[in-house]
Amino acid sequence: MLSILRFDVLGQKALKQEAIKAREVMKACFPKQLLDSLNGLLKQVPDLNSTREALTLADHIIALFQNLSNENSDSKDSGEEDSDKPENLLEEQETNSQQPEPQNQEDKTDSVSGGEPESDSEEGEGDNPEYSCGSSNQDVSGNGDASDKAEDLLLQKESLKQILESTDQDWPDDLFETVAGELESWSCEQSSGMSAITTTPGLDAVVTTDEDRQAAKDLLWKVQSESTRLAAQLTGLVQAKTLTRDRTGKRGIRIDGKRLHRIALDDGRLFKRRAESITINATVHISLDISSSMAVRMPLAREAVLALVYALKQINGVTVSASAYPGTREDRVFPIVTGKESTQKVAQTLVALDSHDSTPMATGLWHAVHQICQAKVERRLILMITDGAPDCEHRDAVVDLVSRCQQSGIDVVGLGINVPLVKELFPKSLMIDRLDQLKSSIFSLTRDWIIG
Repeated sequence: MLSILRFDVLGQKALKQEAIKAREVMKACFPKQLLDSLNGLLKQVPDLNSTREALTLADHIIALFQNLSNENSDSKDSGEEDSDKPENLLEEQETNSQQPEPQNQEDKTDSVSGGEPESDSEEGEGDNPEYSCGSSNQDVSGNGDASDKAEDLLLQKESLKQILESTDQDWPDDLFETVAGELESWSCEQSSGMSAITTTPGLDAVVTTDEDRQAAKDLLWKVQSESTRLAAQLTGLVQAKTLTRDRTGKRGIRIDGKRLHRIALDDGRLFKRRAESITINATVHISLDISSSMAVRMPLAREAVLALVYALKQINGVTVSASAYPGTREDRVFPIVTGKESTQKVAQTLVALDSHDSTPMATGLWHAVHQICQAKVERRLILMITDGAPDCEHRDAVVDLVSRCQQSGIDVVGLGINVPLVKELFPKSLMIDRLDQLKSSIFSLTRDWIIG
């Protein structure tokens, strides 16, 4: 059913042959009445609006098979009860066939003596074979039809039993998981570093304490003034570009009463026209490097992330998310901002993060790509905050993924903390040594990215 629905409903043409095979198997295994009822249920699939509705439909399909299984079991029981009648008939036939034997012997003696009954016996012998032949042919055809029906019922019964008693181990692997495994093995053969970007990183929860809450207040107090100035500058820039203004022209529907004096000057620009406004529809993901080499740079990095999150959230039409890498393992990350967390909560999470381990930058970048690709927006920006190069096995993967992002219209910008970043890794990069430098750097970046 999955193969059929993926081809018919989702339009996955690669599964055409699988869908044809599936229909043939179902026709061979199940009665037409069941398939008609099943097709009626499957017609509801395009109109499903939620997972709950899909589960309800799945329950109805399972109940359809269970009902057929119950009907088969009931018919089997009734068949066993009726099976006594044919046996009794056979016994009667056997007794009746045994009774005429003495008469047959008398007829035989008469025929030997040459009396008239010989002709009668000859006529009887000539008539009986034809009758017995006809009855035997009817019995054979009847038995053949019955055996075919019995085989069909047995096949249906076995198919139902196989379905209703199946477990996860009885079913083949999911098609898309199989394809994903093939692609991952292929990418590993192409480049050892490519494997770092073929699996979505896992998430680790950030554990905070009471001490973190107090430290978060101090961080907020320190960053608030700078983040407020940055937010005001960015929102002012956006408002100046998105503000809708009226202008006058020689054509239009509405006349501007303040421009009627132009008639005396033979100036036809009397009609008021609304200028097209610029709408902002963008998302930003901030990826923070918290490897061991960032230990002395973590205070400035925390301040930069908090200031950016606060400032960018003030812009209408811009959504912000943030994460830190590595997590508890190389292939995991810590989420910092996922939705509508308060600034206090973001500060508390940042304070709880400590530098550790190496720099699996491909993991952090891949998580950022995964996050922003889920948003239905026109512009996407990834801001990588780091102090240098990634681990050796991640370098090729980062270069490749940045290139892919550029081809897909995703901007990736590196923000170096006290260190200029390598152009090979990030063709677009910034650098700050102090928090007050963030305003000028981010302002120029935002102006070119959001408004450009």
